[in-house]
Amino acid sequence: MISEYIRQIDKRDATFFLLLLLLIFLPLFEAPKNWLFVLFVFSCFFIEKSFWMKGWILIDWTFLAWIMITFVVGINAIFVHKMPMNINDTIRFLLFGWCVSRITFFSDKKVIILSIIAILSTVFTLIYTYKNCPGGGGCIELNSVGHVNHTAIFLTIAYALSLSILVFSQKTSQVQKIILLVSSLFLAYGITDSLSRAAFGLMIITTIVILFFKAFFLKQSHLSLLIISTIIVISSIVYNPPKIFHEIENGTSLVAESPRKKIRRFSYYAFLTNPILGVGFDNFSKLGLNDIKDAVIKSKGSMNEQLYMPYSHPHNLYYAYLVGGGIIAFSVLILFWLSVSYMVFYFIKNRKIDWVVMAAMAVIMINLGIGFVNTTLHHEHAILSMFVLGLLISKYRTEFENTD
Repeated sequence: MISEYIRQIDKRDATFFLLLLLLIFLPLFEAPKNWLFVLFVFSCFFIEKSFWMKGWILIDWTFLAWIMITFVVGINAIFVHKMPMNINDTIRFLLFGWCVSRITFFSDKKVIILSIIAILSTVFTLIYTYKNCPGGGGCIELNSVGHVNHTAIFLTIAYALSLSILVFSQKTSQVQKIILLVSSLFLAYGITDSLSRAAFGLMIITTIVILFFKAFFLKQSHLSLLIISTIIVISSIVYNPPKIFHEIENGTSLVAESPRKKIRRFSYYAFLTNPILGVGFDNFSKLGLNDIKDAVIKSKGSMNEQLYMPYSHPHNLYYAYLVGGGIIAFSVLILFWLSVSYMVFYFIKNRKIDWVVMAAMAVIMINLGIGFVNTTLHHEHAILSMFVLGLLISKYRTEFENTD
């Protein structure tokens, strides 16, 4: 009876529905999100016929290599370093991104619906957050995303996705445009109110880039409206600066001598102690000063413990991979970012710029930019990043197949 019921379901609609529910619950609840992830990946592997038999391109081999290396790093952590395997998070966002990247059968309308649902889910979760955190600041945490810094990254990605669709999509209704405009403004407010300097900076940069491409590259912008909007925003900031500007002015430097500088210095020598396969992902917190002592003394002749600071994570995407997975995992990470960056460049070069390309460009900038001062491509914001990048890869895959 169950098999007969499954046969009656439109398999592609089932995949769409599962992805839709997953995006709804992504910032909301942990358990439903995890179950929906399993069902979505199951639908990709076992329901959609020949899903994995289509022609592979470089990015497919990159996903496969990344997954295999993650398992090798985990096994190495267990048997060599006597530490936990900790591969669930990485495997989860890789499988999710890979599945989305191989979906080429969704219509443009369905892709926009999925994206708007992801944005609205973030907006409603942020509204609920403000109910419990009316003053903003460090207590802004999306329910399933957690810490304010991770929430700020998630909000920045959702904002970039919303703004990209609003500015570049030609297939949205007036109602959808209003929803996107209000969502973009509210998400921008949440990012600013989170007091995350890196997220705020990348929000400004991505906004400028998106508007630049619309105004100058495509030459399709109402410049007068843009100028008026800019004047209004600048005037409001000068008259009543938000708290983030005080944070920027009075906060500790993100790059000068500070606790994060000590963490990065510790991370560097932690990498040197295990340069090939690292100590395993998410095992950074288990390292202490004794673990880097030999490497520091070998390099400097002595060790001043005040210059190094163990921590729960390295506050840096690049060190997270160098320490966790060594040069092997770091290499495949760089290969992945180079591959998706090439796809963005391909569409820009051929003047095939749309909201997917712009959102993907923004996601690349957000992950690699904020990645210098915090651990991006992690947990829920990795899933949201892979959703956007998966859409880009799917678009490129379709282009590749049509060319052939």
